[in-house]
This record gives sequence, structure tokens and C-alpha cells, in this order.
Amino acid sequence: MFYNALSSRERKMFWTPCDAYIIAYQSINAATPMTSFSLFKPQLQQHKHQLMSQSICKIPSTTKQQLRKFRLTPIKQSTTTIPTQIYKINKEQELQLDESLDLENFDDLAEELPDNSPCYILMNYGYTKPDGRFVSPLIGIYWRPDTARGEAKMLYAGAVELFKKEVGCNMWLECSDEDEIPDLKSEIEK
Repeated sequence: MFYNALSSRERKMFWTPCDAYIIAYQSINAATPMTSFSLFKPQLQQHKHQLMSQSICKIPSTTKQQLRKFRLTPIKQSTTTIPTQIYKINKEQELQLDESLDLENFDDLAEELPDNSPCYILMNYGYTKPDGRFVSPLIGIYWRPDTARGEAKMLYAGAVELFKKEVGCNMWLECSDEDEIPDLKSEIEK
């Protein structure tokens, strides 16, 4: 309704990849005046952010398969190690698996992290809750050391939403100092 009432010059100003959503929203709410567009604005901003993240970094199909396999692999209660994967963005700006580890504890993770470059870490951390239930949430950690170059920090910060969306982890944490790593256990087990 509103879109059709615009002149061709005004339509060019309003045309974005999100216009299909606007038109669908208007057709559903044809009786509602365009003032309800403000309710739709957060969804447009989210879509715009996702498009920007996708242009910053790509996730190849092999990496998607590795992520899916890791996410769907069950962890047994008798397991004493923490299955962990470290992902980095390569020079072609593609996310790739850098390392797969079986850690004994969180102190081992601090030793494995790169000193001067950010990365994303996935952990399948299993533990027993105080009520006796065994749970194994998928934990995502965004490692951004203070010593990393500003360009690398910006690249990873721009792609973090894309990674979170692709992984679908149960908990997301951020760390910038190795001293924070041992404290992650208490944060996860809250």
C-alpha cells in the first residue's frame, strides 16, 4: 500500500534487500497505516547486520559439515576430556577449522590459545549438575586477546554473529585474557 503510493524516485530511495519483508508486512496489515513500520525496523536492522557479516566472512561447506558433526556428536558421562575445536578466518576470509583437541581441563585451553590472534572456540563440555543430571552444553568462546592487531579484531568482531548463527551454541562467552580462562568453568556451571 505505502510502497505503491511512492513515486519512482522515492521507491529507489526505499529499495533494499529487505523490501520483500516490508511488502509482505504491508499486505498482512493492509488496514494498519504505515506508522506500524517502526515495529518492523528491528528485523530490518538484524537482516542488514547478517548481510554485512556474510560479506565479511564466508563459511565453506566443509566447515559447515565439521561444525554440524561436532554439534551433533553426543558426549558420554564417562568422558574425562573436553572435546574442543578452534576456528580461524584464513587469508581468503573463509572460516576454517584450525585445530581439534581433547582437553583435560580449562588450563590446557589457555596453553593452546594463540597469543596474538583472535579465534572462535567450540567446546562440548559435559558436567553433572547439583541435582544429579548430566548435561553437555555446546559452549562457544570468542577469544580476542588484547595483543591482537586491530584489523584482526575488527574482522572477527564483524563475523561473530555469522559464526554464532551457524553454530547455534547453548552458551556464548568472550575472553580477552588468559587469566579469565580458568574462571570459565564456574561461569558455565552456574
